[in-house]
Amino acid sequence: MKGTEQGVRKNSRRCLLYPVLLLALLILAIPLQVGASRAETDSDADTAVPVVSIVFSDRSKLQTDISLALLQQLTDARSPAQPLQIRLIHADSADAKEPGETRNSDLVISIGSENVNYAKSLFPPTPVIAIVSNPGKQVPGNTRDKPAILYMTQPFCRQLSLIHLLNPNWRRVSYLTSRADYPDEKSFRRCASMFQLEAYRQYNDDPEFLSADLRTALHNSDLLLALPDGNIYNRKTVKNILLTSYRMRKPVIAFSENFVNAGAIAAIHSSSQQIAQTASRLVYDYFSSGRKLNWHKAWPDDFDISINRQVFRALNLPLPDTGKIKKQIMQSGKANADAAGDAQ
Repeated sequence: MKGTEQGVRKNSRRCLLYPVLLLALLILAIPLQVGASRAETDSDADTAVPVVSIVFSDRSKLQTDISLALLQQLTDARSPAQPLQIRLIHADSADAKEPGETRNSDLVISIGSENVNYAKSLFPPTPVIAIVSNPGKQVPGNTRDKPAILYMTQPFCRQLSLIHLLNPNWRRVSYLTSRADYPDEKSFRRCASMFQLEAYRQYNDDPEFLSADLRTALHNSDLLLALPDGNIYNRKTVKNILLTSYRMRKPVIAFSENFVNAGAIAAIHSSSQQIAQTASRLVYDYFSSGRKLNWHKAWPDDFDISINRQVFRALNLPLPDTGKIKKQIMQSGKANADAAGDAQ
């Protein structure tokens, strides 16, 4: 009997414990459900983070460098601006051209003018910022859907300010251009007049006559300003252009550091990192201003100046203080007039 009573007592204790354990499990289950709902809320919040798509060609080292630098700028945890979700799209990839899943983006950045149409085809209604190298080349798009443009190169006023500061005795600057990629002549002449310079334009439509047109341009000026027109300045022509200018004792102001290393006397240019910094600022400005592109054209905020010391000495010209010249250009309202015009 005692054993039976003890067994009954044990069973009764177990019966009393079951409701307690069940209640405890129910209580523990409540935080789990709350946690699940919070996870769902966090997931919804993630989808609300603006998406920025960067379309570029991985066959181009320059485009790849800019895209990676821009990715770093936009995902920097130290940035005080709002978080962004960045999507890199390789325009040359076969996978990118497949329809795939539904694409969505709040802003598209196309690096290279050749990728603008492709970027628009991926995200038809989405605003596009096109980062391009040639100010003279027409960027695809009509009046309504034309992208905002950030140039990799420098504005005319900055380039002409550099010329004026390098040598105030230079009075007439020439430039070669093809009719396919011609610059805004009105803006060029306006900037030239700010620095007491005259502009001489020489067209070249046929590579066979490039040498003759080059000599005409140099004959009618004190120096040549090279603009990023691939029809004129390319691997096949640059060496001859520099040799001809050297023989005529007329320097060439270039648009890249490599051009200076090849024999141009000087260049004002921006690195991939500097271009990405400006692009990053424009992206954050877009979202902070209610998703409006309040500008049409912009140029890099920062730049560097390179010189070829050997060419300066060969032409008996005094070596300039590039740090001082850069400071003067940065502080000059005239030098940055066209750089600030549409970007503000």
